Amino acid sequence: ETDFQVELTLSTLVLSRMPKCVEAWSHRRWCFFVYCPDRADNLYRRCLQSDLDLCLRMAGRAFANYYAWKHRLAVWGVLRERQPRLDEDEIGVLLHWMQTHPTDSSGAHFLLTVICTSASRDLAGTVIRMVSDLASRYPDSQTLSQTVILLRKMLTVN
Repeated sequence: ETDFQVELTLSTLVLSRMPKCVEAWSHRRWCFFVYCPDRADNLYRRCLQSDLDLCLRMAGRAFANYYAWKHRLAVWGVLRERQPRLDEDEIGVLLHWMQTHPTDSSGAHFLLTVICTSASRDLAGTVIRMVSDLASRYPDSQTLSQTVILLRKMLTVN
């Protein structure tokens, strides 16, 4: 194993015990920039992809884990440069996550960020319909109803 992999393994262990440990999340981002100056490296891409999964797991373990979502945003931004369809894939993952966590605003906030950076109005319209459907299934979820309101505002402004 490389130093890079050892560092990631160690921080994964820390996060498994403390999913909101800001130092561990910051250290992971630092590792990607220090140990992988060549971003075309296959190991780098595999680790980034693995980090997307880690972020979801840790967000699911600790309510409102904005640290995990902030890290996911950084990872998603790097991967997005090379994979144009990643927006659609990411939105699908987020909508599924919101179905299982309808009161957690941290995932909804990340969804709004993804929609803001996506150029597709059709995609935004589809997301509004899907989140509206979720909001009707969970009428007590302020997170979902507020997300629908914000998405509609974003769509009319842009």
